[in-house]
Amino acid sequence: MSWALLALLTTAACSSDDSADNPASPDTPTPELPADCFTIDVETASTEGIKLTYTPKDAAMLYVDMLFDESYITEDGLTTDDICEQMLQIANRMIDKNSEGGGYGFSIDFCLEHEMLYRGTHSGTHYGGHAAGTRYYLSVVGLAYDEESNTFSAATQVTLSDPFEITEGTLPVEKPWVEMSDPTYADGKITVIITRNEAAGDYLFGGTFAADYRDSHSDSDIISEMAGTTESMYKYLLDEGKDPIVLTGEVAPGEKKLFVATGEKDCITRDMQLNWMILQAPYEADGEVRIIDSASGIKQPEYPAPENPEPEPEPEPEPEPDMPFTTSVSVEGGIATLTITPSDPNIYYIIDWDDASYLTPDNAADQLDWKRGKVEWQLDNKYVSGGAVEIDRYITENKDLARGPVTLTAEPDEAGSYGFYFFTVNIDYSAANTVTATSPLYSALFTIE
Repeated sequence: MSWALLALLTTAACSSDDSADNPASPDTPTPELPADCFTIDVETASTEGIKLTYTPKDAAMLYVDMLFDESYITEDGLTTDDICEQMLQIANRMIDKNSEGGGYGFSIDFCLEHEMLYRGTHSGTHYGGHAAGTRYYLSVVGLAYDEESNTFSAATQVTLSDPFEITEGTLPVEKPWVEMSDPTYADGKITVIITRNEAAGDYLFGGTFAADYRDSHSDSDIISEMAGTTESMYKYLLDEGKDPIVLTGEVAPGEKKLFVATGEKDCITRDMQLNWMILQAPYEADGEVRIIDSASGIKQPEYPAPENPEPEPEPEPEPEPDMPFTTSVSVEGGIATLTITPSDPNIYYIIDWDDASYLTPDNAADQLDWKRGKVEWQLDNKYVSGGAVEIDRYITENKDLARGPVTLTAEPDEAGSYGFYFFTVNIDYSAANTVTATSPLYSALFTIE
């Protein structure tokens, strides 16, 4: 179907009352074209821009807009026919290189993509930089396209907005927000789907805490804990390579835990907002996750504890494997030094230090997984050719992967409890440097006075 035929068919959706005068202009509208085909809503008109919405009666119709000074009508006597002629010149210059005054030769799809032309309801902010106190009109006209001549003609009468004045006010700014939805439970873990609005920035952060963590920590405290330092950002950064993006936390049957997420905006934590849910895992494998409380106000009753649960037989204690490292730690002058020797001199292992709170049994698995993932990411993206030679180069250039005896120092900025941690890994060169943990996370704690 040609654009000209499409425009002809769509005019039936617009009012064609020949007697309807445009209230903003003194002239009589052209009777053969339909009127009242658009609604123009100006929500905010400030020096920063005009926030507007165009709503056509026919969603398929192409149209173009224009902003012009109120004085063009009140002082210069511009009519809607004059306005229509100018708007057609603007539209034709977009698509025809040979148009009067010089054109650009853009395609219609290009003009739609870059919001030079519109189809359907359009909301946006345009025309910034006008002085406060000046007054304007917005105008919209429907377009009929003739493919043979590559030109536009008017398909409707011009629709004018009410006149409006530019103010000093600022435009409403969308706050960054990360949505959390669809919590599910499987294999001892709750998984939450993460989505964000456009203002949430390039990075998403999420984590899990004790269910009552917000009782003693404000939203700002939790945001700073996740995104306040480079180290914490690495720990709580969500993997955006997954589809969908998810936040996962280990939760025992019936246990409640706080899930939190935020998105950065220019790395300024005061502009970040925290979304949170207190979630309870079901006692049964096929049960649903309960939202005990949430930032959105959703609350569900807690799962009652099972009545008279059958006592489970005590499992036979498994002999603990020998620790595959020999270690010693010395502290002097605020600096802790770890000397470590693996029992197998050929095994690779990851080694680092952190606050002791990250090395507790509750947090050890998360610490192990994020550090393993970080090393894997660096190997895949910075040492991409793989192989033992590249692994040895990585060991030489970094301090968090080792083989054989190593001495490592830690110099925390303040007094407190800390710990070196280490675990063995296998590196599969044939699978894009896949790093797999082959031991639990071991730690050697120390205190800085």
